[in-house]
Amino acid sequence: MKHIKVFEQYVNEALITSIIDRLAKEDSTEINYMGDYVNHFIKLGASKIGGGYSADVLQQGSQIIKIFAPINDPGMTRYLSFCLQNQRNPFTPKIEKILRSWAVEEDRWIYAVFMEKLEKSSPSFTRDLNAVFLYDDKFEMGFQFGKSKKEDDKFFIQFKDVLMKYSKKGSEKDLSDIIAFLRGAMRKYKYGVDFGPHNWMMRGNQLVLIDPFWPDME
Repeated sequence: MKHIKVFEQYVNEALITSIIDRLAKEDSTEINYMGDYVNHFIKLGASKIGGGYSADVLQQGSQIIKIFAPINDPGMTRYLSFCLQNQRNPFTPKIEKILRSWAVEEDRWIYAVFMEKLEKSSPSFTRDLNAVFLYDDKFEMGFQFGKSKKEDDKFFIQFKDVLMKYSKKGSEKDLSDIIAFLRGAMRKYKYGVDFGPHNWMMRGNQLVLIDPFWPDME
């Protein structure tokens, strides 16, 4: 069944113009809701390994499939677009392909982003980065961004120092590019921070940032 999009649907789709939109291939799978797309991949052999406020994460063989709606998670959309522009940056996840299907009842595109499978980072990395964020025993972040430029600058110096401690020599420029993107997005779009140790994974001995912002409508 082909869908006919009304004007409002075109407006919603146009709210985010990014590389991820341009590179996605439209999937002929018929869905009404995001859960239908998740179940579609499960029927094809994928298994659900996680999820959050606005996305589900599946594994199919050596691939990870992140299923989400860009219109409801602009921070992730912009980060994935940054990753696609910077696939040679070792700190970004390698994206293999992107599919999308129109959820008729929800009036939005649902995307399936196929990525490389990564491993958990080390406990020592988690401990060191938690200390920079000032996380307490309840996993509440003590550091508050935006209170002063001086304090933000100090945080990012410490943040970079920890990341470089666990990174290869010669990767400082690539890491600086990631940090510049994070700071720019936080300043311009006021995204909630989500680039603590739980969102850094490993490709061998290489740190990779997978999901740096809390999902939020703009």
